[in-house]
Amino acid sequence: MTQTSQRYFSRFILVLVSLLGMSGCTITPPPTATAEPPEHARHQAWLAQIHFWNIQGNVAFFNDADQQRDAARYTWRQQSNPAETTFRLYHPLRGTLARLEQDSSGSTFTNQQGEPFHAENIDALLYQHTGMAIPFRLLTEGITGLEPALPTVNREWYEDGTLARYTADATVFDWDPQVWQVHLSDYRVVVHDGRSFVLPHLIEASQYPLRVRLSISQWREVRTQ
Repeated sequence: MTQTSQRYFSRFILVLVSLLGMSGCTITPPPTATAEPPEHARHQAWLAQIHFWNIQGNVAFFNDADQQRDAARYTWRQQSNPAETTFRLYHPLRGTLARLEQDSSGSTFTNQQGEPFHAENIDALLYQHTGMAIPFRLLTEGITGLEPALPTVNREWYEDGTLARYTADATVFDWDPQVWQVHLSDYRVVVHDGRSFVLPHLIEASQYPLRVRLSISQWREVRTQ
């Protein structure tokens, strides 16, 4: 490859990575209610019927202290009966970057070299192999807009009763506080398992200096076995 070709190829990679990161950047409309709307409880009850999904989209990781950003694409298959999760992080040109899997026997993180690592839960694996305390559990609950089964404060809603934002305490150890601000936006109608749901397509969780932005580009039908 000539030097000129190498320069154009490098420029293409930089542009592609930037586009992957920007694709999840949409304007978040401001919440319109700080008191729980009457529709909220009904909407949450409807969301509780979602027990599985198969989605794909883009994810971006930001370190606001160092002004660093990484972006990639993902596919995510989840079902709760039996409880199984498969999350694949990949790049269009570099292939699979990492794979996360969880079932009743535990969690497995497989790196880009195909080496598997095991632990009891995904959050521990992510911290061990990325150095970032990524709130995988909160992101899982944010996919549908369902309120997390954790202590929350500062909740806000949109007029239709959908959840807009909240602060969740995901602390496990006193010496490592995990208090995250979660924003949900870009709600759209999704036909899932033959029923219509209004679900967020942009989920952002932040605890300074880390921010994780997950955008959903496609919902696909998946059936439990």
